[in-house]
Amino acid sequence: MRFCAGAGATLLPSSLWGFGFSESRAIAQGSGGNAPFYLRPRYRTERPLDSVLAKVDASLDRFPSEKYADKIDAILARWSASLLQSASDASAISQSLATDFSGSSPRAVESAKVRYDAMLEVSCSKFSDSATLNRESFLREWHSTFADFFKILVAEFQITAIDAGAMSNPPGRVETRIRYEIVGKGAGFYR
Repeated sequence: MRFCAGAGATLLPSSLWGFGFSESRAIAQGSGGNAPFYLRPRYRTERPLDSVLAKVDASLDRFPSEKYADKIDAILARWSASLLQSASDASAISQSLATDFSGSSPRAVESAKVRYDAMLEVSCSKFSDSATLNRESFLREWHSTFADFFKILVAEFQITAIDAGAMSNPPGRVETRIRYEIVGKGAGFYR
């Protein structure tokens, strides 16, 4: 008798379970004789999609902005790791800013309270669109904005726009827009 489906095995009376299966039971218990067990895997051939998936790595394709985005994303990951270790440490940020860097302030230009009660205060903040700060003034603004934090809980940076072919950019320079979300604990607030 041979069983191929579990449903067939469940319909047999229990008295038949010990009948005629000594050889298969021995194999299942590992004493199946002297014959060695060989597994011969069959590997799939390369699919047409595999050549496309190889181009997922940005360094393998012809789009320069993706290559720049991957490099900048690695820098932003270092920023995040540095801020998560120490809220006041902006050394990773200062090391990666060019001498002719220009950016906008991380300090809100205007802020309006959306919700305020004893447990929760929610504000809607607006930031400057113009990149008027040079490297040193941006770092001063950064330090003064986050001076109240003694622990950073979340530091996420995302590239929302990248332009590698701007006419005003010298070769090898890119223009980016980075969105950041920083959550931390401070002296006068929980988060």
